[in-house]
Order: sequence, then structure tokens, then C-alpha cells
Amino acid sequence: MQRRFPKLNKTNAHKIAEFSGGNARVALALADQVDINENLSKLSDEELFKRLFHQRKQVDVSLLESAETLSLIYSFDTSNENNELLALGRISGIESKTLYRHQAELLRQHIAQKRGNWRAVLPHAISNKLARRAFENLAISQINTELFKEENERLLMSCAHRVSYLHDSLEAQALAESWIQEDAPLYNPSTYSPIHLKCFSYIAPVIPQAALSLLEQACQNAEFASRNNPNFNQFVELLRQLAYDDEYFNRAANLLLKFAETEKDGERNNSIVNWMENLFSLYLSGTEATPNKRQAFIRDLFQSSNPRYYEIAKVLLNKALQTSSWRSFASFEFGAHKRGMGWQPSTQEEWKDWYSGLIDILQELLHSDDTVQVDIAKQLIVSNFNGLWVNSRCCSKLEDIVKNYGKDGVWPELWKEIKSTKANFTAVSYTHLTLPT
Repeated sequence: MQRRFPKLNKTNAHKIAEFSGGNARVALALADQVDINENLSKLSDEELFKRLFHQRKQVDVSLLESAETLSLIYSFDTSNENNELLALGRISGIESKTLYRHQAELLRQHIAQKRGNWRAVLPHAISNKLARRAFENLAISQINTELFKEENERLLMSCAHRVSYLHDSLEAQALAESWIQEDAPLYNPSTYSPIHLKCFSYIAPVIPQAALSLLEQACQNAEFASRNNPNFNQFVELLRQLAYDDEYFNRAANLLLKFAETEKDGERNNSIVNWMENLFSLYLSGTEATPNKRQAFIRDLFQSSNPRYYEIAKVLLNKALQTSSWRSFASFEFGAHKRGMGWQPSTQEEWKDWYSGLIDILQELLHSDDTVQVDIAKQLIVSNFNGLWVNSRCCSKLEDIVKNYGKDGVWPELWKEIKSTKANFTAVSYTHLTLPT
């Protein structure tokens, strides 16, 4: 912009770039409306929006109303065969020919873009603002009467896409909740078509608690909460994202568990357990659930009488014991929410507490009368001993385990691991761990 408009100062250039959301055409159109001595930093986004939308022309209320209507959806088709302007016109009460004329004007003003017969009001900084106004001005029943028609399924999906950007809009939340009520298209997840599944994935970030409740209801059907569900991958991914907030973690994790227990131990093809275990990683977990809450979840699995839960708990605990080389292939995006990569320790004390709590679980398993639990604990301690000894800052707890359960060489696998650790890290003193002859 500064190359195209050399008289534009840096302050105004930054303000325009921020407002335009990276859309060059919108930025250039707005820059063309700025006077040399004007200071845009004092203008609100609403004032910038009006400046861009009206572009020094007389305020056109009808054009604004059409733009609001066209922003209800993410994109629309203007072809004669699928002229979606007719449906949008019935929602808003604006004639389709007026909408067509106004979408052409929006294109000329660079507030809309086209590809073939398709149109979209862009960038999102503008279309989302327009959509907010539309949802405020239109009754939910007025919108749904048209979107719930079978021939308008694509429009329903496109509107859901728009709603996904408006999680902080009460009107958008109310609209999304109306779609999962009884007799509404998204009421029963077990009957979702591909379009309905996409719609649900769009609105779940807007109404996370309601979406979670709907899935809890659906998961009462054992066939739904299993790998037999042809859409299990999409629901598992959605539940993983819903587990991000600490308040929803247990509910989402318990539903993931229902899906996970239906797959065989060691499953590698789209493994639900493998997706689930990432939630228990120290880094890149994708959840803000506290360490105590996640450790309590693992502990509860071991206290169950379900052998399959032991297998799952073993995988989760093993992931939690990892002390280096964290990686994740999961997406941390969820609608328009600003999210991080999950809780992670910010101090050495939090780091130590994480592993200390996990070692406590291992000690509880070693005390168990259940030989399966004891074997699991021993396997995990041996396979993770090296990393825990070097990195966990919990050497005293590990030493207690060695003294109490490995005395006189009765646990040869552990002593082999201790010997290997001493050989690989000779710079650290291990003289208090006496090797048996």
C-alpha cells in the first residue's frame, strides 16, 4: 500500500492492513478514501467499515440491507439453475433482482468476490460484521423456514459456515441451538448426512456445551459410539476439540472412551486411542485440563473392573510419562476461537509436579493385588526409566521404587535399564543404585 500510495503514512497503512484482514483489494479500496492529513488510528472499526462500504457516496440503506442478507451465508450461487438469491430474498423480504443488482455493486466496490457463478462477501472482517447485523434484524423462524427445506441444504451448510465465525454473538448462538432441537435437521447425529455432519462441525464451536450434550445423548446408543459408526473419525476429532476447555474435559474424554473401547488393542488404522492419548501429553496436548484432572482420569480407568480400560489407561499413562520429543499432527483450531496448544508447565515446579503425580499412580499400581496392574506398572517404569531419571526431577521417588521392588535384583528388567542409563549418562551420579552381581 505504501508503494501504491506513497503519501500514506505508516500509521494509516498499518490500520488499513489490520482492518482489511489481508485482503489486498479491500485495503487498496480503503486507502483510496484516505485524505493526506487524516489520522485513521482515531477511527473505530465501525467508522472504517462505513468509510469502506459507502466509499464517499450517499448512504444507501437498501444496499446495506442487501449486503447483510448476502452475508448470512458464506457463499451463494447466482446461476439460473441454483439461483440461491431467491431463497435469500424470501428470508429477508428483498426481491431477488434487487439482491442481484446489489451483489454486482458490491463486486464493483471490492466488497465481494466472484468465481464463476459463485459470489462471497469478503473479507471476513466485513462479512462477519454484516452477518451480525442480519442475525440481529431477522427472526430465527424467518431464517429456518427457508433453510430447513430439503432443496436448501447447501444454504444451511453455508449459513453454518458463517455462524462458525460468530461464537461471541448471542443471536448466532440462538440460531445454532435451534438447529439441534427436536424436529430440526441436526437433532439426531446418528442420521447425519455428509452435509449435516459438516453443519454440526461448524456450529459446535459456537455452542460447545449444547453440542456436547447432544453427543452424550447420541452415545447412549452403543452402535453410534463405536468404530462401526461410519462417521466415527469426525465425531472423535470433534470430541477431542471439545476437550480443550477444562470444564468440558471429563465429559468429552468419557465419550472418547466409549468410542475407544470398541477398537482392538494396538489398532493402528485411524486409532481412536492414539487420538485420545494426545490429550495426556505434557506438551501439544490440545487441552487446558489441569494435570490433576487428567491424572485422575487415568487413575479412574485403573480402578475400573473393565480389562479394556486397563489397556487404554496404559497407553495414556505411557504418553503422559514422555519426557522429550513431543510432536502432534492435530489441528488446534476450533471455529474462530483463539486457542493455544494446551496447558504446559511454566515453572520447574509445575514440571516436577506433573511427573511426581504420574509416578504416584505407578506406585499405586505396584501396590495392587491385581497382577495385571502390577505388570503394567513394571512395564511402564522400565520403558520410561531413562527419561524419568534424567528429566523428571523425581529421582528420589524412583529410588524408592527401586529399593522397595527391585531389591537384591528381583526385578532384572529394571536393573538392566539402570545399567543402560549409567552407561549412557556417566556425567550423572548413580552410585547409590547398587547393581547386583
